[in-house]
Amino acid sequence: FSGTFASDWDYEAALSHSQYKARIGWPQIVAARANALFLGPQLGEYEDEDGNLFPIFDADPSRLYRPLTRQEYDSIAARTTYHPKSRTDTLSLTLRNAELFALPAGPVGFAGVVEFGQQSYDLNPDPLATQFYYYSWKDSDGHGSRNRWAAAAEVRAPLHETVNLSLAGRYDQYRYSGNAPGKFTYSAGLEWRPIESLLVRGSYGTAFRAADLHYVYAGIGNDETSGIDYYSCLSDDPGASDCSDYEEGLIRTREGNRDLEPETSTSWTFGAVWSPIADFDVSVGYFDIRMRDQVQDISVGEILRDEASCRLGGLDPASPTCVDAISRVTRIGGRLYGIYVNPINVARENTSGVDVSAHYRRSTPFGDFRFGVNHSWVREH
Repeated sequence: FSGTFASDWDYEAALSHSQYKARIGWPQIVAARANALFLGPQLGEYEDEDGNLFPIFDADPSRLYRPLTRQEYDSIAARTTYHPKSRTDTLSLTLRNAELFALPAGPVGFAGVVEFGQQSYDLNPDPLATQFYYYSWKDSDGHGSRNRWAAAAEVRAPLHETVNLSLAGRYDQYRYSGNAPGKFTYSAGLEWRPIESLLVRGSYGTAFRAADLHYVYAGIGNDETSGIDYYSCLSDDPGASDCSDYEEGLIRTREGNRDLEPETSTSWTFGAVWSPIADFDVSVGYFDIRMRDQVQDISVGEILRDEASCRLGGLDPASPTCVDAISRVTRIGGRLYGIYVNPINVARENTSGVDVSAHYRRSTPFGDFRFGVNHSWVREH
């Protein structure tokens, strides 16, 4: 809905809804069927000196090295199917005034917006995939929602007949699971037109984004990975510089983190646009973007290094780092078995470079033809 009131104000109210639904399936091997085919029936259990129980089989070794027939593969395989869906709803109200007040160089324009929204997702996995049913894999479930609101304003002011200034500010807040992360962000831009055909411009801005919902609400799931057992390596050889021979397979358990903070960024640009004739223009712009507090899973290698330092006295075992690292590592009979990870605000990313583009328009009796060329050079990433 849009219209005008009080003669100078334009308004627009909008309600938007978007939804994603899918059906995704792929084959998996069923653990019990595969064990029965390759190992035969379980004959009992063996208990080691630490009280750990291990199953006993009398497997035919030749069976392990013979290719499967199609029928044998079909007998141990099943199709796992997911039905993921997500939804986003937003209600917004925008007000605009092209001439809020006047400066000597011209009128000051204003725009303001208020938004309310909700986001939700549901992974809807195969229920059997979240159990120890398929071979070497136990997936996680995930579902959740959050509300958000935002208010923003922008002004464009002519400081001189050749200089324009743009200023904008915005506040966003999210609400979910007892958390309410919010942040004020802003941007500023300056344009200078020394001659009619040349525009010089620059900008600086800040931004943030809330973590993806699956980083927040992912349930517990397992997969298989590997890691270097630095504790065993350095216990055997305290001065070792290469522990690659101590790489072990392990079970990685992962879960979402509802205490994640938003990711943030700053960016600035500088460039020029030259248009010597109405149908041709060329632009050059430098960009520099720096992102902070990006979300990634805790590194398995980092946890295992900290665990070794804590157990061997390199770090204080009572420190928060050691308490956390040791609690994440599971050992059975002293041997590395499993590790627990979750996403945290840990990463940063910088990129800078130059964008160049040129455009040419040509009108002919056969229609309008448009030609363009663009080039990006990434100086650093």
